Amino acid sequence: MIIYELNTPAGSGKTRACARYADRLARGGQKVLFVQPTKHLITKTVAEELQPLAPTYPVREIHSDTCLKASVVAEAVTHFKNATADQGEILFLTHAGFLLVPYIERKREWTLMSTPIEV
Repeated sequence: MIIYELNTPAGSGKTRACARYADRLARGGQKVLFVQPTKHLITKTVAEELQPLAPTYPVREIHSDTCLKASVVAEAVTHFKNATADQGEILFLTHAGFLLVPYIERKREWTLMSTPIEV
């Protein structure tokens, strides 16, 4: 797993830069795990940064608002297990959800991007 963390001052464009880089990777057939502090920020990133780019690959958010039948951890583990090989995608998890995931299937296929909690 390749890991990127972008840690710069608030308002400097971290989320936009990470979203555009994730888009480029996913369009190139790579899998991106995008970890952000809150589900609100995830929803905002998808709506304001990725949707305008008209993604041609799957984008999925897994957090407490999107998991109706199973826990966040169960959904994430199932997603990693069933992820289509050789297909780009972006999967969003919160920091809390990511820290609870015990196992990532085919971890070497994923690039992890994380934006820090703003204090």
